Amino acid sequence: MTARCTALADNKEVYRTVEFHRWVEGTDLDAAGRYLITHYLKPAGRTLEAGTDGGRILLAMRRMGFIDLHGFDFVPGWVEKVRAADGDGRWPTYV
Repeated sequence: MTARCTALADNKEVYRTVEFHRWVEGTDLDAAGRYLITHYLKPAGRTLEAGTDGGRILLAMRRMGFIDLHGFDFVPGWVEKVRAADGDGRWPTYV
């Protein structure tokens, strides 16, 4: 169990530092992501994204007309960054 906890702590540290800007700066979907969202999700449905990083996917979905969006991540800096980028702060909900 200790090894697993250490691995999670190390992973969190890597994404909090070394990988932070790589994942927090994204602003739009790639073609595959857009296809999957438009073909398999409903704009009026509830969406929960685990590991939302900088909010790229949920914020893009919001621009596409999705309204019930929620996401979470274990890197607090990402949650703070996406909340700041969220304009009016109505959606998505981040934990």
